[in-house]
Amino acid sequence: MVTHISELLLNVDFAIERKAPVRSNDMTDLEYYEKCVYWYINPETIMTEAQIQNAQKENEKKQERIKQIAEQKYYEMLERAGVDTIFYHANINSLESWNPEHMKKILIIQDAYKAGKWLTFTGKTGKGKTFLSCAMIIDKLKHGKTAEILTSKHLIEKINGASFEKKESVTEIYFKLDFLVIDEMGRHSDTENSRNIIFDIIKKRHANLKQTVIASNMTNEELFGAGGFFDDVVSRRVSEAGKTIIFDWSYKSKEVLNDEEF
Repeated sequence: MVTHISELLLNVDFAIERKAPVRSNDMTDLEYYEKCVYWYINPETIMTEAQIQNAQKENEKKQERIKQIAEQKYYEMLERAGVDTIFYHANINSLESWNPEHMKKILIIQDAYKAGKWLTFTGKTGKGKTFLSCAMIIDKLKHGKTAEILTSKHLIEKINGASFEKKESVTEIYFKLDFLVIDEMGRHSDTENSRNIIFDIIKKRHANLKQTVIASNMTNEELFGAGGFFDDVVSRRVSEAGKTIIFDWSYKSKEVLNDEEF
């Protein structure tokens, strides 16, 4: 009777020049014994060490290829959602500032965003409105939501550029997106048609409880004030749906965004 692995191996007929199975570091004596017995009876089912190494290399290549394809699909998804390449690594959860007042605004933005509230960003160019908006888009996409960022000008062009038969379905897309960012609000051609398109989308999204972000280089007064860009109805609905944040920090000097993210 064989009582130990060494006895088993000594009794194996090595004249046929077969190598014993590879023993993993976490394998007990009993497990290895059983493997050796199985190997002795069915040698063709046990891979040699070289075969195992080749299989591991092939698996590593396969996993790397899967990773590359997944990354490619991920970046294609961001591109379709309107996220510019320079914002691909934007992260809504990793914003910070050494300025207490600015940090307070960041926390308000993060809390409102997570609560599903609307946000309106106002302030001059280069203050981080688009960066933060893209960070939200990326976060929504990672959680399986539909999301898109585009300028008001591009939005109007997409709807006006659709054929008569498709115009309604194109407009419907922007009514139903889980999350929509309308960037550069007010920088389009200011006509009755363009305002009607923008206002209609805002009203429908408000009625359907669809979270929306509006970003503009205009001041609050220019957007919401008497004679401003939004009429009274739209101003009231945007205001009651969430928060308005004035971007008055130095975005490019890292005053708000941490070095890791930009």
